[in-house]
Amino acid sequence: MPVEWLTTAFEGTDATPTDKPGQLTATLFKNGGQFLVQGKIHVQLTLPCARTLDPVTYELQPELFLALTQIQPARPGSRRPAPTPTLREEATDAALTDEDAAFDTFEGDRIVLDAFVREQILLDLPMFPLRSDLRSAAPTVIHSPPESAAKVAEIDPRLKPLQALAEKLKTEKK
Repeated sequence: MPVEWLTTAFEGTDATPTDKPGQLTATLFKNGGQFLVQGKIHVQLTLPCARTLDPVTYELQPELFLALTQIQPARPGSRRPAPTPTLREEATDAALTDEDAAFDTFEGDRIVLDAFVREQILLDLPMFPLRSDLRSAAPTVIHSPPESAAKVAEIDPRLKPLQALAEKLKTEKK
């Protein structure tokens, strides 16, 4: 997968390809009226760190598994037959199973995998990208100020009614 394709495919997202081209290794099987595509994608993308916005490079290796059915193009002047229900339409359960999610269709004599590959890479991107030194660190905890510092500070006069209410609630709890 050339860097140019990766750049175009991820335009409009936070992911940007590095200078290394991606790689797709796939095998195509024909099983009756279906075509099975099984493969592995290897791509290197850069994302902004969710905490620092520094660029973070991720090496992704998602797997690709598709079951595709060919849709015959309509002949000129003929009416297209009503589509037969797919497994997704026949399912009564609202959630798709992994098997149902892998089924799709293609038209013509060529199987173009561009959209499928892009989607699989997008699904493999981390939702919360972090720099490697921040991934294992414990989250920073902001502690409350010490009691003595809170008492010393003069309260804004506009907040005095709230302070009185807070003190009243404290005494009721005891």
